[in-house]
Amino acid sequence: MRVTTTKSKSDESFYINYAFINEKGKSTSRIYKKLGKLLITKLIANTVFKLNCTHN
Repeated sequence: MRVTTTKSKSDESFYINYAFINEKGKSTSRIYKKLGKLLITKLIANTVFKLNCTHN
């Protein structure tokens, strides 16, 4: 398994992919799970950071 990214003009998405050999004997990969978008991840991290700063 590996983490891959896809980029658009305004954002970046993160996925966990896995590789396997299909029934025809060819190597291929599929998305196992979408982890999220960079913008959302940054917003969540900033919110958690701000909450921790106000409680200290």
